Order: sequence, then C-alpha cells, then structure tokens
Amino acid sequence: MLAGDPLQLGPVILSAVAKQNGLEMSLLERFTKTLELYARNTQQHPLNSGYDARAITMLVDNYRSHQAIIHVPSERFYNNELKSCADPALIEQFRAWSQLPQKEFPLIFHGIVGEDEREGNSPSWFNRSEAIVVLEYCKKLSQFKGLSVEYVDL
Repeated sequence: MLAGDPLQLGPVILSAVAKQNGLEMSLLERFTKTLELYARNTQQHPLNSGYDARAITMLVDNYRSHQAIIHVPSERFYNNELKSCADPALIEQFRAWSQLPQKEFPLIFHGIVGEDEREGNSPSWFNRSEAIVVLEYCKKLSQFKGLSVEYVDL
C-alpha cells in the first residue's frame, strides 16, 4: 500500500545520481504520471475524483481547516474538491480575537526577516525568527482562550 499526497512536499534528494535517475519525484507521483491505473480520468471514472477506486482514494473532506485556508489549494491543485468539514464552532472560535486583522477572513499574513539555518548535514531547514513569532502567536492565542500552557524558551 502506498499512502501520501503527490501534491505535497516531495522527496529530498541529495544524491546527484538519484536526481539523474528521476528520484526527485515520489513513487506515487510517478505512478500517477506514467501508469494508466493511477492516472486521473474523469471520463472513465466520474466518481472518486476521476481516479480508479481500485487504485486511488482521494481524501477530500478536511476536518482541521477553515474554508479560507483550503480554498486556494483546493482551487489550484485539487480541482475544487477539498471541502472544509470542520465543526463551525471549532474553526470560528478565534474570530473575536483582537489580533485578527479581518474577522471575516481568519488568516494572518506576517512578514518576517530571518535567516534559514540547518544543523549539520540535515536536509531540513529552520528559521528561528519565524519560530519565535509563531510562539508569540501561540502564547497570545492561549491567553485569549484562557488556557494554561507551559512554554520552553527557544
């Protein structure tokens, strides 16, 4: 069984030989691009998002995100098939938060000037400045909801 989303973050390849041999594309994505059984065909498979249900199941119900968050990826990458199914009370609970610039659009875009870092030979990068800002938002959100949360200093 293969599980994953070929439209999400792909494999991290450090080997030039692996890159030359096409391994920058995940196995699941290669299947969807090269094997008919895994290809999207809305004419042949009008249900199941155009995929053969024997090979692929596309998960379209999202129970974690507000519609404003999944709208663009749904439209650009998933043929408008992603649906926000989260409990409205859950996804709307921070609408009255004073830090939210627009109550009807519950997203915050916060530009941060920082530096990307990584440890040793790790392929993963991090940005301390971004992490600190996210931590500050988490603190403010927990105070807004009256939560007692213990934080570890970065």
